[in-house]
Amino acid sequence: MRPSIGPLGEPYYQEKLSEQLAYARDALDRAQGFAGQANCEADEEILEGHAPDQVVELARARNAQLIVVGSRGLGAVTGALLGSVSSAIIHRSDRPVLVVPSAAGT
Repeated sequence: MRPSIGPLGEPYYQEKLSEQLAYARDALDRAQGFAGQANCEADEEILEGHAPDQVVELARARNAQLIVVGSRGLGAVTGALLGSVSSAIIHRSDRPVLVVPSAAGT
């Protein structure tokens, strides 16, 4: 999921959109590389909108048996203030969710 750009002028909006899509594409390419090294099949898609809702909706549409999400490990206080995508997915999903914590130092 990419963050919202907000109400910006058209040239700035297009520039930020291009930056965010490039960032998302790079992240997906790296994730596919890790999946390939583990001989694991993985699907990818860049979505726009409220991350928890979009992930749960996509899992339903694809009839996924499991949702796997990462956790940045912000802690209880920061997570409560900023919100936790993984926590929201757990509470909205009608299927199992596996939350993978971030590796130390990454």
